[in-house]
Amino acid sequence: MNIACIDVGYTESESKPTTAIAACVIISDWRDTASSSEHVVHLTDVQAYQPGEFYRRELPCI
Repeated sequence: MNIACIDVGYTESESKPTTAIAACVIISDWRDTASSSEHVVHLTDVQAYQPGEFYRRELPCI
C-alpha cells in the first residue's frame, strides 16, 4: 500500500500574480523515515483565496 502526503504552498504579493508549489510525498507506511518518491510542481495563474471555496484554489493545484 502507498500513502500520498500532499500539500500546497502559496506566494502572494500585491504586485505579482499568486503562484503555488504543490508537492506529493509517497510513503509505504506511516512509520517510514524516508519517502519512496517525491513530486513537486510549480504553478502559475492560481485563483485568489476565497473562504469556504476550497475547490477553486486548492483542487486545481493537486
